[in-house]
Amino acid sequence: MMKKRSAVVRGAAFLTIAVLASAPALLLAATVSPPEVIDVRDLSEKIGEREVVFYALDLENGESFAVQPGRLDEPHSPWSTFKVPNLLIALESGVAGDLDYAKQWDQEKYPARDYWPKAWRNDHTLRSAFKHSVVWYFKEIALEVGLERYRQDVVKFGYGNREIADKLDSFWLGDPLEISPREQVAFLTRLLSGELGVSDSSMKALGEVSMSSAKDGFVLHGKTGAGPSESGNFKGPFDGWYVGWVERPDQDPLAYALYIKGKGFKAIQNNIRQDLSVDLLMKIGALPANWK
Repeated sequence: MMKKRSAVVRGAAFLTIAVLASAPALLLAATVSPPEVIDVRDLSEKIGEREVVFYALDLENGESFAVQPGRLDEPHSPWSTFKVPNLLIALESGVAGDLDYAKQWDQEKYPARDYWPKAWRNDHTLRSAFKHSVVWYFKEIALEVGLERYRQDVVKFGYGNREIADKLDSFWLGDPLEISPREQVAFLTRLLSGELGVSDSSMKALGEVSMSSAKDGFVLHGKTGAGPSESGNFKGPFDGWYVGWVERPDQDPLAYALYIKGKGFKAIQNNIRQDLSVDLLMKIGALPANWK
């Protein structure tokens, strides 16, 4: 059993992962068990006609859990879940000094579209843009970071298929960058175990903006992502993600990734993805039974 690759720092409004690279990731990989299949029969009405794939890995003991384990390696666009590495790259490269790095919305360059949420039609900081998945803000970040740094860091992070197109401001929105549920969890595992060498300050920032809710010493971190299954077809089926980790008292974190596909965006809205993820995390004991 692997102990304390990461430490939980308490005493703030949120809990922060402080990275301690004290154990190689290969040791973790060697201890990962074949996934235990989660029984979701009692969630059949909630899942409905949606396609759901889920994977979770306990960094404490290497136990893993899955819904549809045969589909864990199917790749999909990361959509806004790429904002996890994107935020880290923005901070680690020095493009953004902190979470208050602000940008004004250029309405001529990024005219509002019909599908834009109200929150996108404003100026934003790195903090608020992450929270609201503001695409135009991260397009601007990408242009500032530059192609060479992205290619370097995506390879360093081992993120998905590691493909970065010359179209720098949209490679995570449909193609060519793709990632599977298992790869999402593998990336988070490397990140939380300290293998990626991300600074404590950047990890603290990520821990702050990704925190969804907390209870009884447990903290749920998550990031949404969604986009049309067929490029440009916003009236057709949609892919969605909810990806993150759970901090637990006196244990290493558990990383997870939920992929979902529905008939349209309404079928996979953020609250659906988060609610279903919580149900599955409760089922495997990663969150307490009284979480809801």
